[in-house]
Amino acid sequence: NLMDFYFVLAIFPIGFIGNLITFYISHSKNLKNTSLGLINFCLGLSNMLTLAYIFLIVEANNLYGFDFLTNSDLSCKILMFSRRIVPTISPIIETYFTFERFMSVIYPRKIEFIHRKRNILLIIAMLVSLSVL
Repeated sequence: NLMDFYFVLAIFPIGFIGNLITFYISHSKNLKNTSLGLINFCLGLSNMLTLAYIFLIVEANNLYGFDFLTNSDLSCKILMFSRRIVPTISPIIETYFTFERFMSVIYPRKIEFIHRKRNILLIIAMLVSLSVL
C-alpha cells in the first residue's frame, strides 16, 4: 500500500500538467474552432476526472484514512456508480475521436454534421449515457 501511495503522489502532478498542456493545445489558434480541438478538450477533461477519481476516491483509504464502502450507504452507492462510469469515459471519447477522424478521411464532404460542436457534445454525452446502462 505504501507503493500505491507514492505512485498516486507521483502520477497526479504529471497527469495534471499533461492535461493542462492538452487544454492549452486544444485552445490554440489552429484548433480552437475545430472538432479536433473540442474532442481533445473533452478528452483532457475526462482524464482530469479520472485523475481526481483515483486521487480522491480510489486512494482515499490510503491517503486520508477514509473508506467509502463502510462510511455510509450513499457514499457506497457513489463509489459503485463512479467505479462503473469514470474508467469508461476516456476510452469512449478516444473511440469517438478515432471514428470521427476515420469518417473525415473516408467521406470528407458527406459527414459535415459530425464536425459541429453541438453534435459532437451530444454524441459524446449519448455514448457516456449508454455506458451507464
